[in-house]
Amino acid sequence: MVNYIIRRILQTVVVLFIVSLICFLMVHLIPGDPVQAILGPQADKDQIAAIRADLGLDQPIHMQYISWMSKAFQGDFGKSIRYQQSVSQMFLQRFPITLYLSFLALILSSIFGILIGIISAIRRGSFLDQALVVTATLGLCIPVFWLGILGIYYLGLRLNWLPIQGWVSPFSDFGDSVRHSIMPVILLAIASLAVTARQTRSSMLEIISQGRSTRTGSSGCRGS
Repeated sequence: MVNYIIRRILQTVVVLFIVSLICFLMVHLIPGDPVQAILGPQADKDQIAAIRADLGLDQPIHMQYISWMSKAFQGDFGKSIRYQQSVSQMFLQRFPITLYLSFLALILSSIFGILIGIISAIRRGSFLDQALVVTATLGLCIPVFWLGILGIYYLGLRLNWLPIQGWVSPFSDFGDSVRHSIMPVILLAIASLAVTARQTRSSMLEIISQGRSTRTGSSGCRGS
């Protein structure tokens, strides 16, 4: 058991190292110069050299990777080029919002997933069951980011029903907070709702089958 745990830990370390290396190299392979993006096209060579030295981009690539990993282990993920803020600070600001939306999505997917699974199992073989199964399968197959793009385009831009950006706390304006939360919560809930519905349906069908087998066995014993 101890050897298995040690082996799994070593495998995890290797996987994390490979993933971090791929992410680091992908950033360097992206076309464009981050220094030019920060300073703009009018920057002179002295300014570019100063920013490169400040960011450590003048060092060899293996030293850049070591510096990046050491800072990441300390919780320093650098500074956002677009927002000019610390990535760690931006993460801490947005994490409670993500947690709030994920919690609402979990509640929504659990309630409706179990309800849909029970209805589908009770009405097994009916048109309603087939429609729910197909819908759940589509919910698993369609990428969430694609549904998000469709939701933004149709519900936000074309119909102007829901906002496409921003965040409002439910303690400051509950109604506006609901409007801002509807789209992300539903999109986050779709995949887990489909999984919950399929699992609930399978469990319900198994229970129903066991109940029928038990009643059949009991009837056979009484008949004999």
